[in-house]
Amino acid sequence: MSLDVFIYNSSMYPLKSTRVEILENDDTGVKLDVQTSGPMSGRDYGASLRSHNCPVIVWLDDRSGAYAATDLGYLNGKRTTRLDVTLYPLPAPKHSGGGPGGGGGGGRGPGDRGGSPRFGSSKKGQFNLDEPQKTPAQIVEYIQEQVKAGNWTTEEGTGVSTLVATVTRAMQLIQQDKAFSERLARWLNTLKALGIMIRQGDDGGEKGPGNERLGMPTHPLNVLTH
Repeated sequence: MSLDVFIYNSSMYPLKSTRVEILENDDTGVKLDVQTSGPMSGRDYGASLRSHNCPVIVWLDDRSGAYAATDLGYLNGKRTTRLDVTLYPLPAPKHSGGGPGGGGGGGRGPGDRGGSPRFGSSKKGQFNLDEPQKTPAQIVEYIQEQVKAGNWTTEEGTGVSTLVATVTRAMQLIQQDKAFSERLARWLNTLKALGIMIRQGDDGGEKGPGNERLGMPTHPLNVLTH
């Protein structure tokens, strides 16, 4: 039995990439399996993960930096399952012409609706792009304003919000190994380059209402941008 993961871009075309790492953890963060995407049946690309007798989280991490990391959980690890997953593009980071996270453009597939982002002041002038947005409310508004201002496409805005949600779940794992911690650090650096900072741990920063640590969302953010 296996978890068969197939990857697509936002226009539902198979994402023909061999740079997407597909990782399987248990619900505490212990690594169970990791595979790299490749040709599957027909025109599809993806990978098959081993089944396990526990709840699992599946992570999709595009090492080229063109697409946002995505997570799926908590899944029944002992069931044979087909997962058809859409990966959303990321905008280029500030002050850079390459794709976020290193590796440059990464080759988007046919029909992908990611654009060529332009960074500058938003039309409302509410954001200083040299100061990362830190609180959950700031992050939501910042993503929406980047899309409204035409700096990011709608799909890129969705990609950024997806990465924020993925990072939020990743930070809750209690048994991260060194490789996963390094993966998380790379995701955090990608967000920082895009103007979003999420702090790890208790760094003595200001606390907000309800005593949550500012800059650390307490639940995944599902942001709708138009």
